[in-house]
Amino acid sequence: FGKAVREIMALADLANRYVDEQAPWVVAKQEGRDADLQAICSMGINLFRVLMTYLKPVLPKLTERAEAFLNTELTWDGIQQPLLGHKVNPFKALYNRIDMKQVEALVEASKEEVKAAAAPVTGPLADDP
Repeated sequence: FGKAVREIMALADLANRYVDEQAPWVVAKQEGRDADLQAICSMGINLFRVLMTYLKPVLPKLTERAEAFLNTELTWDGIQQPLLGHKVNPFKALYNRIDMKQVEALVEASKEEVKAAAAPVTGPLADDP
């Protein structure tokens, strides 16, 4: 399970690298590059779709929201055919970015709970029946 998720994340890194290198936000500002922009964005959407399909068994709620955005069901068979000429829905954030301060606060709170649970119980013993 862990190995599969690491492999999927490595693929996500490659997809992110593609988008970063192609810089569609720059291409969008360049006159006469509409076809290039369409190709870059289409590739990015299709990479996202494949990654979400891989993650569907692991993150079903996230992929449910991705399916709503992509306006299609994510299936293993669907990976073979890219979405071309397909209308997607307006984008809504699929999840909130994790703030490390929130994570640290949760870790600290859980440490306190563990300490409290691990503290020895002291006091008089109950009388034997």
